[in-house]
Amino acid sequence: MVPRPYAPGLQGAGFPTVTAAEFRAAREELGWTQSALASALGVSPRAVQYYESGQRSISRPVERLLVSVLGVTRATL
Repeated sequence: MVPRPYAPGLQGAGFPTVTAAEFRAAREELGWTQSALASALGVSPRAVQYYESGQRSISRPVERLLVSVLGVTRATL
């Protein structure tokens, strides 16, 4: 796996990281707004903007919540 600069420390941790593009695509595919997803994840809308632009690392807990909240499997991202 090629390390991703915006997800330090997660590679090899037994849980593949979600890229910024995958994060955004999953939200958009289901028709969610950034604000709605932020509320469901317990983060600010600004955090969702940062995740989607790659300006902030997507933490393992947020990644797990994303998969759970959007009702998708990691394989579908």
